[in-house]
Amino acid sequence: MIRPLLIIKFGGSVITDKTKSEPKIRANIINSLSSELSQLYKSGRYKIILVHGAGSFGHPIVKKFNLQHGMKTAEQHLAFSQTQQSMITLNNLIMKALINQSLPVVSFTPHSFMHNSEGLLQSFDSSLIETSLQKNHIPVLYGDAVFDNQWNCSILSGDTIISYLASKLKADQVIFLSD
Repeated sequence: MIRPLLIIKFGGSVITDKTKSEPKIRANIINSLSSELSQLYKSGRYKIILVHGAGSFGHPIVKKFNLQHGMKTAEQHLAFSQTQQSMITLNNLIMKALINQSLPVVSFTPHSFMHNSEGLLQSFDSSLIETSLQKNHIPVLYGDAVFDNQWNCSILSGDTIISYLASKLKADQVIFLSD
């Protein structure tokens, strides 16, 4: 039997407190969602990809330094690095919660293998995502600050990642969790 592919997004507004200017997770919600995802995965009925948003870990710094439209100044170059590191921190917290639920998750850092051109997705090799699904793992991706061949950097949203993967891998269902 071929298991249907679900792509699930934990929105940044659900997993973080977006009203804060400093990064703040909603640990209870992340733990609850991880438990629910565990039940779904352990049912054996689905292949699952998880994508999470940035919330207070990405949006404030991106907005402050206008990174969505590129990087030109020394301040923007530093903010690009800070945004990436902040997203890695958030991803690590989510991965820990998922692993605590005994889920076989594999994190894929978008800025290491995807890039944009003028703010639009230009390159995305999904072969490792497909391999992890074949091995019954749950790939975990997230919105990120990525290199852009026209603007130096831009933001690759989790929604764009989901749209690409849903089309490329012919997802059976996409589920968005937001506030």
